[in-house]
Amino acid sequence: MRSAGQDGTEKSDNRRRRMLFKKVNRLFRPAVFGLLRFSGLPLLIRELWQRDKVTIVVYHALEAARAEAHFVALRRHYNVISLSDFLEARSGQMTERLPPKALIITFDEAG
Repeated sequence: MRSAGQDGTEKSDNRRRRMLFKKVNRLFRPAVFGLLRFSGLPLLIRELWQRDKVTIVVYHALEAARAEAHFVALRRHYNVISLSDFLEARSGQMTERLPPKALIITFDEAG
């Protein structure tokens, strides 16, 4: 049987471990994402795996100042199509006529 003091020590140790994990995660996460970005892996995925797929991006509360920068970057890497064009191609079984790396941009007005 454990004493109340041992339970308190375990809780304190668990709290310290969680805090340490959060600190390490906060430090390493940006580094890992930076390395991943500069490794070329996202480019490889986009060019090989996503080439024949349609990507849909949903924006929630996008600020006008950021919107233009986002759209310029997306247009540089994808072929932006309308949702209605995609639905029309899909309903007519003609999705092969869509451009490679097709991208649909939508907005969630409720967000």
